[in-house]
Formats: sequence, structure tokens, C-alpha cells
Amino acid sequence: MTEMNEAHFEVISRNKAKSFEAKKTMTNMNDFHNNKAKVMLVDGDLLAYKITSSLEEPIDWGNDVWTLHSDLAKGKQLWKQSIAYYLGITSSKDVVVAFSDKVNFRKDLDKTYKSHRKGIRKPICYAPLRKWIESTHKCETFTALEGDDVLGLLATGKYKNNNVIVSGDKDMRTIPTWHCFIIDDSIEYVDEQKADYNFCTKY
Repeated sequence: MTEMNEAHFEVISRNKAKSFEAKKTMTNMNDFHNNKAKVMLVDGDLLAYKITSSLEEPIDWGNDVWTLHSDLAKGKQLWKQSIAYYLGITSSKDVVVAFSDKVNFRKDLDKTYKSHRKGIRKPICYAPLRKWIESTHKCETFTALEGDDVLGLLATGKYKNNNVIVSGDKDMRTIPTWHCFIIDDSIEYVDEQKADYNFCTKY
């Protein structure tokens, strides 16, 4: 009989740890829905923009006077409903909302970065809705980074192997994790090989 020593027990412990990590990794739809403890990483920029855009209503006061009306209370309710809906279809437990920082390092490197968006205003309720979300939800904003950068760092770092990204940005397919796309609510797993392929063929 082989004598068990400390080295053997160390190997067994490492193998058990690896086995545990493997079980935690979600690689198919059954694993995905069976994991009720996963974290839902939400693209706050996109979802808040989508909601506040839908709130704006033009009002004709007569004599060629028009204004835009937006109901923030309705926006809060739509946000709550959206989060509850995506928690349900992704079988997630917790929510972390990612927002872009006001400063963007890419604009320091290239002044023309997204310059075509300069003339596009944000919905009038976007800023107050974001402020409310940040006061009522767990949110992450990293200095000089965009929201999708934050999502990628969280998905491959702090919440690796235990998350799903909720976004409508096709660039998210360069991040190896589970994804729920706001556009059609489809759920897709992107492994590292597919993520690398998507990154290399993006442009």
C-alpha cells in the first residue's frame, strides 16, 4: 500500500479545487440556468438611454411653441421592471450596473473619437435617471473608461465564470462570458476562442 504523505494530500486538495472551479464554469444552457447565484452585469449607459428616449413626448402649446415632456417617475418604474425582467430570464441573483466615466482616455489619444456624436443630445431625463440608479443600485464606474470597458473588466475579473452581461452592444461579443442581448433578449455563450475571433474580425 502506498503511504500517503503531505505531498499527496496537497495534490488531492489542488485537484478538488480544480474540480470545484470546473463545476462553477457555465458552458451550456442547463449550467447557465441552474446557477441561480450568478451576477448580472448591466450596460447602464445603453439601458438608461433606451428608457429615457422612450419617455420623451413633444407638446404643442400653440403659437409655434413646442416643448419636450419627460416623466422621471415613469422612467424609474421602467428601469425597475427591466431589471426584474432580465433577472428572471437570466436566472441571476445580483445586479451590478456599469456606467461610463465623464472622462474618456480615448478622446485624449484621438480628439476625433466619436466626434460624430457631439451634436446628439442625451434624453432630458438621462442624467437624473442615472443619478437615481447610482443611489439605489450597486454601480461601477472606472476612471477614464467607458461602460463597456467596465463590463469587460468585471466579467473577466471579479465576477469571472459567474456572470452574464446584459447589453445590446455587438462589441460585447469580444468578451468571453455569457451574454443577454437587449435587442432580442437572446442568450449566448462566447468562449475565449470565439471572443478572440470576434475581436480579430471586428474591424
